[in-house]
Amino acid sequence: MRYPEFYVLRYVSGKETPVRRLLGLVGLRYHLFTFERYRRRKKSVVCAWFPGYLFLEFDVLRDYWQQVLRVPYVLEILGDPRPRPLPSAGPGSVADLIERLPVRFERSAPVTRVPPGSTVRLLAGVCKGSTARVTWSDVGRVKVIMMMFGRPVEATMVLGDVERTVD
Repeated sequence: MRYPEFYVLRYVSGKETPVRRLLGLVGLRYHLFTFERYRRRKKSVVCAWFPGYLFLEFDVLRDYWQQVLRVPYVLEILGDPRPRPLPSAGPGSVADLIERLPVRFERSAPVTRVPPGSTVRLLAGVCKGSTARVTWSDVGRVKVIMMMFGRPVEATMVLGDVERTVD
């Protein structure tokens, strides 16, 4: 009897196509959450919600998941030293992530500058409602560091998608 669970695979960001093609050859089910970004006067682009991460579904005892680590551009399956599965239900599960993904983007409201080092609350995207620390700020953009899958991740966001919190 198989008991497949979801695991998080980390790969080199921007190499979705070869990783997906080779995972299809390995035979493991995977999920890569994407959205279509429309650009004015240009062709639309398919972007990943979690660049550099995808979700594998396998049984750690019965499937040959170790061969995934030999796929080019694959860095690791999160967990140490044995892969750690995502929760099957509740916060942090794949069903919870799907529920939190926005259907469409809302318009951003204009915001003034946010000084580096301040704490902000994210108002849009997958991590909506979580807090992050600002590392760099410009007139229309801000770079923040937030925790994702137990690791610090740096992301560039529009100033309208963040709200400064009281430190």
